[in-house]
Amino acid sequence: MHHRSRTTVALLLLCTAATASAQFSGPGARAPASLPVARTVAEIVSDATDDRPVELTGYLLRQTGRETFVFKDDTGEITVEIDAEDFPAGQPLTPQTRVRISGEVESRLLRAPLVEVEQLQLLPATSTPAPTPTPSPSP
Repeated sequence: MHHRSRTTVALLLLCTAATASAQFSGPGARAPASLPVARTVAEIVSDATDDRPVELTGYLLRQTGRETFVFKDDTGEITVEIDAEDFPAGQPLTPQTRVRISGEVESRLLRAPLVEVEQLQLLPATSTPAPTPTPSPSP
């Protein structure tokens, strides 16, 4: 009987520890799963919580690195990171191609937030003119 009560106490302590860590809200705490989806660049800039879900519609203006691009919607521009395999195969994509990207915010101390893209979808053209790409700044 003594062994059984030790096991019960150990199980209760494990459950309590798991619950306590899931409710931690100090430095290094994980963001809750119920973060609101950011639907504009302006929403991301105003609340760049790491791992916040994102669904944006706009344009990829230019490539700035191997997997980084400047994305623009009606509210602003932000850097996005897109793996090569996330681009639709065999479909051309230009700065005038309207896209929808889904992913999450990647926010780090002393660095502008960016969006880590998990899915990229090409959208049909609209009657609204596409943005004119701005030239990259000269070094």
